[in-house]
Amino acid sequence: QPQDRFAVTSFKSYLDSPLLYYLQRVLHLEATDDRVGELDALRFGTLAHDVLEDLGNDEGMRASASVEEVEGFLMNRLERRAAMRFPKGVMPAVQIQLGQLRLRLKSFALWHVGEVRAGWRIRHAEWSPEGDASIGREGCARLDMGAGQEPAWIRGKIDRIEQHAESGLWRVLDYKTSHKSHGPVKVHRKKGGEWKDLQLPLYAHMVEPLVGKGVVPGLGYVNLP
Repeated sequence: QPQDRFAVTSFKSYLDSPLLYYLQRVLHLEATDDRVGELDALRFGTLAHDVLEDLGNDEGMRASASVEEVEGFLMNRLERRAAMRFPKGVMPAVQIQLGQLRLRLKSFALWHVGEVRAGWRIRHAEWSPEGDASIGREGCARLDMGAGQEPAWIRGKIDRIEQHAESGLWRVLDYKTSHKSHGPVKVHRKKGGEWKDLQLPLYAHMVEPLVGKGVVPGLGYVNLP
C-alpha cells in the first residue's frame, strides 16, 4: 500500500538499501532471540534515553548548575528504571552494562552543567510536532512534495530542544549511545557530499512551529560513547 507517513530514521534505511527498507519498514520483519543475556544496543540506548528524558522533563533539575545535583538525579533515575525493567535482578552482563551507563551519565552530567552555565536551557525533551489529528496525522510534520503531489508526513521524537537564555538562539540535539562516536557530518554525508542520512535536516523542518518560520536552529549530537 502507498505510504504517506515516514519515520525520520526510515530515510537512512532507504538510502542504504531500498530492499532492506521494504523488509523492515513495510513488511516489519525482524530477528528475534529468546536467549539474550544482556541488553542489546536498542534496549541499552532506550534505557539511557529514558533517564535523560527524566532530566529534561524536570524543570528544576534541568536548569541546575550543580554537577553533584545533576549526577545524583541521573543515578537515582537509572536505579529506578533498572529496578522496573529487572524486578527479579539482572544477569552479570547486564550489571556490567549498567555500570558502563553510570560512567557515561557521570560524564554527561559534567557536560550538561557546562552548557547550563553557558546559558543554554532545555525547552523540550522527547518532543514531537503537534500534527493534524483531524486526519489521523498527530505527532507528524507535513512535508510538501511539490506542485500536484500529495504531501508526506514525517514522524519522530527529538531528544533535546534548547534555547539560549541571552541570545534566544535555538538548537536541536540528538542523544547517541553507540560504542563509537561519530559527528553529524560523517553520519549524514558520504565523502562526495551525497546525503546518506536526513535525520537532523528533517528535525530542523519539524521544529519550525517552535523556532519560527525560516529560522534554522543549531543541529548536533550529544555523544555518550
